[in-house]
Amino acid sequence: MLTMLILLTFLIYFSGTLALDKACPLKPMDLIFVLDGSDSEGQENFNKQLAFVANYTHQFEIGQNKTRVSVVTFSSEVKNEFYLDRYYDNSSLTHAIEQTHYLGQSTFTHLALDHVRQQSLSPNHGAERDVSKLVCVLTDGMSIDHSATITAAIQLKKHPNVTVVAIGIGIHVDYNELLAIASDANHTFRVANFDALSSIKAELTKKTCSVIVDGSWSPWSPWSQCDVTCAHGHIHRTRTCTNPSPALGGQNCFGSNQENRVCNLAKCPGVWSPWFNDQCSVTCGNGTMTRVRRCSTGHVEDCVGNSSEIVHCQDMPCKVDGSWSSWSPWSHCDVTCAHGHIHRTRTCTNPAPALGGQNCSGVSHETSTCTLAQCPSWSKWFLGDCSVTCGNGTLSRMRMCSSGHDEDCPGSAIDTVPCSKLPC
Repeated sequence: MLTMLILLTFLIYFSGTLALDKACPLKPMDLIFVLDGSDSEGQENFNKQLAFVANYTHQFEIGQNKTRVSVVTFSSEVKNEFYLDRYYDNSSLTHAIEQTHYLGQSTFTHLALDHVRQQSLSPNHGAERDVSKLVCVLTDGMSIDHSATITAAIQLKKHPNVTVVAIGIGIHVDYNELLAIASDANHTFRVANFDALSSIKAELTKKTCSVIVDGSWSPWSPWSQCDVTCAHGHIHRTRTCTNPSPALGGQNCFGSNQENRVCNLAKCPGVWSPWFNDQCSVTCGNGTMTRVRRCSTGHVEDCVGNSSEIVHCQDMPCKVDGSWSSWSPWSHCDVTCAHGHIHRTRTCTNPAPALGGQNCSGVSHETSTCTLAQCPSWSKWFLGDCSVTCGNGTLSRMRMCSSGHDEDCPGSAIDTVPCSKLPC
């Protein structure tokens, strides 16, 4: 009864936005909500999640060939509330969301992500349609197994039609983990508490609807110039699937992005001989030389191009003497207090010696001293009273670290030692 009252309160609160505005009228989609049901939330906050999901999905036209919804809850286990092929109208869907059970255990997020990939997105459970699929993960804390969660998210995002939205609630959420779960940073949300979920409804709706864009061709580019200057060649033109580009599950453009045609130019008048090379201008390193060729007709103007040109040549490499690079920055002091050392290095790589060139002269490593603040130390022991008034007993003693933090000094701040009084 309490669950129903809380849900009713939230639905009345959101009544101004509950009209069936059919947020994404152009194409259907599959929405899969993955809800954290761990004991850090409590029943009341879990119910606020349900109210948010009920309110959010009420924007869409639910139907077999329209938008379909699935809900999965998780804690130490995963519970599939219903698959995509279960409810085909808004009324029965809202009622099913209201009946979702709170689990109240630990946060095993990776189990839920694996379940969505293996079960919720299976054609056997209603995910056979080639439509955009939005997986919306809501959580109020860090997962128990961070590494397994990252691995499960990577596998889930490999699905070609899936976009993952990660919504973190409260101050205990690991934002880096949200980024790893979501498809990208634009599909990551954070809210201060469960009451603030309503504040992201409009933006989440916008991102939900933006994932269903089919690609369309841009206009053809102009035909290229013929790829020869005489005789027979080819021309081509191109277009791109960017008008608009397909977005996260939208259909790609059909057809080819390039067309080719034959081009016919005038007959080529002459043929060049092979190049005749002159001598290189240097004996080592990079130089130049002139080379010439002759046209088969005996007239250079009958052939296309130049009859002579200057080109680069290298007779043999020249030796290179080595030179020092700049010194590296000084390292950090190798102690955290008192006296220690710092060092810096340089390498013979500016340039490195090559082909018999001289190596660098001098040292590649320098060391200097560094002095930091005095290391923390213990005060003298402060003794307590002996535990007996006669005979043998014990007493407690304590001391203080000079830094004000006991963990900065080695050993314990409190100790117990024997004590003796007069015989009883």
